[in-house]
Amino acid sequence: MADIGPAELVAGIALVALTAYVLLGGADFGGGVWDLLASGPRKREQRALIAEAIGPIWEANHVWLILVIVVLFTCFPVAFAGRTRARPARASTGAASSPARAWPRR
Repeated sequence: MADIGPAELVAGIALVALTAYVLLGGADFGGGVWDLLASGPRKREQRALIAEAIGPIWEANHVWLILVIVVLFTCFPVAFAGRTRARPARASTGAASSPARAWPRR
């Protein structure tokens, strides 16, 4: 058996997490289609039932995406630093100033 290095380990964790997200996301997609196709006089009740039933599954399923982002951020900080480097902000004029004005224009 070949030695597994850190890059292969990270790729494996990301692959398992993304696979779990895709496989367990079927309930999300099915609930969305059911909500989209709800019609008739009971449409409001159907949508409320869908929202109540899918809520816990929808929230828990997104943990897999968060895991992938955290693993990639932890294992490749230099790559993320290049994408998320903060730009220096201009001096603020007070609480009423718009955050969009704080960024320099290019």
